[in-house]
Amino acid sequence: MTLPPPPPPIGARPVDLGDPTDRRYDLDALRGVAMLLGIVLHAAIPFVPYYDADDNGGKLLFGLFEYIHLWRMPLFFLISGYFTSMLWRRRGLRALVRHRLRRIAAPLAIFYVPVIVLVLAGIVAGYVIAGVEAEDTFGQADEYEAPQSDDGQQGDESAEDGGFGFAHLWFLWHLLWLVAAFAVLARARAWWNARGGRGPPTGFAWVLVPLSALPFLGMQEDVLGPDTSDHVLPTPAVICFYAAFFFFGGAQHGEGDGGDAIDRLGRWWPAQLIGSLLVFGVLVNGSLDTGALFLEVAVAWMVSFGMIGAFRERVAQPSYRVRWLSDSAYWMYLMHLPLVFVLQGVTVALGLPSILAFVTVVVATVSILAPSYHYLVRFTAIGRLLNGRRSRDSDARLRAQLEILGRS
Repeated sequence: MTLPPPPPPIGARPVDLGDPTDRRYDLDALRGVAMLLGIVLHAAIPFVPYYDADDNGGKLLFGLFEYIHLWRMPLFFLISGYFTSMLWRRRGLRALVRHRLRRIAAPLAIFYVPVIVLVLAGIVAGYVIAGVEAEDTFGQADEYEAPQSDDGQQGDESAEDGGFGFAHLWFLWHLLWLVAAFAVLARARAWWNARGGRGPPTGFAWVLVPLSALPFLGMQEDVLGPDTSDHVLPTPAVICFYAAFFFFGGAQHGEGDGGDAIDRLGRWWPAQLIGSLLVFGVLVNGSLDTGALFLEVAVAWMVSFGMIGAFRERVAQPSYRVRWLSDSAYWMYLMHLPLVFVLQGVTVALGLPSILAFVTVVVATVSILAPSYHYLVRFTAIGRLLNGRRSRDSDARLRAQLEILGRS
């Protein structure tokens, strides 16, 4: 892991990150999209079976799942590392830790039990509605094998041994571990600088790109992309893989000497995104055994850089819609999985073809959760917990201000 950049100077005034002109709207939007793609990814997995090995539409959906799975969370952790470094530079380490406790630890502690209960209830309801028999209903929710595989499905260890698991909230737990590591490194860096030590050379973080392939050697799940670890003690290979992206992202926040390094990552974003699809095609074809894991890691970096570049070019202007999307994505991701289970059961009961069933699940889930966020969450204590204080009056003023900025 590369050391984080030096702390802000003593006596530096904190910056109000709520200033509408003082945000990275492109990265805000991209982080929200990465979270919302969790709905797409989970809808493509037949938790309540609605496609099988002979279903061509189902094979397409599993391919979609694997492609998104290769890069979605690496991209999310890269952006999270960038925003962690931004907050630390602007407000200092103590404010960073308090902020992450409020926005990550508190929601995880408060939402864990009700969300897990809803997840279990949703999978049971999905099977009941679908009329599908399952020997181990709860275990089905953690199976990620390809539908065309004839092998026994592996699933997540926590489902097999009945241990404690975070389900789809695991990424919050991993973020807390990584922020803690960031804080330790920041303290160590401050101590080292106070004694006249020198930091790593410029560009040192790029070492993390090839090094991120090493944890992949310990991956075990029979799908393309990183394993999932939802235990209290994260699987070392999994958290080290995401740590590479997190600390690389943290090193991309600029120091006011020519702009953020992150803006240079996606200069060739069309080629990076097209290239990732070509490499994915090679992986899906299965013609390459030796070196395949390096190609999987390459796709994660290519798409991460490409998406950063694309959003930088297309979504950089201040926008109320982007602010709203960034805020709503947290709530929608937290609450989507029970709805996905139930809606998959409904599509099975209706006998919908797999592609139509998938689209129905995604559209219906978002159609339920987006209004619920705006009317039931955004201006309440729950919304304050997830995104900070909001009021209808301040929201209206923000919308008007951003509309003016967007036209200027």
